[in-house]
Amino acid sequence: MSENKYLDFIKNNDNLEEALIEGADTDLFMQFSNMRKNILDWYEFSKDDEVLEIGAGCGIITSMLCQRCNNVIALESSEDYCDANRYLNRAYNNLQVICGNVDLLDVEKKFDIITVIGGFRKNQIQEIKKHLKQNGKLIVAIDNRYGLKYFNGAIDEMSGRVFTYIEEKDDQAGVYSRREFEQILSHAGFVKYECFYPVPDYRIMKELYSEDFPPKKGDITCISPSYREERQAYFNEVKAFDTVCEDGYIDEFANAFLYIASLQ
Repeated sequence: MSENKYLDFIKNNDNLEEALIEGADTDLFMQFSNMRKNILDWYEFSKDDEVLEIGAGCGIITSMLCQRCNNVIALESSEDYCDANRYLNRAYNNLQVICGNVDLLDVEKKFDIITVIGGFRKNQIQEIKKHLKQNGKLIVAIDNRYGLKYFNGAIDEMSGRVFTYIEEKDDQAGVYSRREFEQILSHAGFVKYECFYPVPDYRIMKELYSEDFPPKKGDITCISPSYREERQAYFNEVKAFDTVCEDGYIDEFANAFLYIASLQ
């Protein structure tokens, strides 16, 4: 056995989804569940697309991108994740996995699509923009600082405590309100963007709503999961979302946002 539990998990299981169902720790579930793909599975990629995936993790979304696009560069800062990604997607000859940050890329290299599914930092935006073609798309999934789950006792991923995202701003957390994130995009020169609402959030998305087709009362029927540890719920989250949707405040209290932004 190696010291890389993610790589060991892939090597020791022919069917990853079955292995997850039989029982695996939260980290493995979050890396390898096929539901991770849902956040981008609906998007119409082109076979000609050159894609940069920032924060690729162990590569479960990378697999889908390799199947649908011409070329994929998967960036990830964790060596363990990179090794797992390379092994999981070893059959694809249109993939390059790079362990590190955006500044390792050739400054002239530009992409049709850049994805950042969680872990976005606003100080990355200018470096990311340098690598986006003028007619390209930036796709970003983030947690909402004012997501209803955080008022209802969800554990903050970075601090391991409750209410910290609501009480204070932390740029390293990568958590933003809708207004904050749209200011980041605007200041960076993105002139168009669409906002979507992944439910219950972007990690294990079950449904996706848009500004044109927002959720209605009765549409959101499950409480947001706690990924790290059990949490105390202070109110009925399903009923609260009914009120939020009925009064038209989903853009303020959605647990997460998915943005598709362009420079022109």
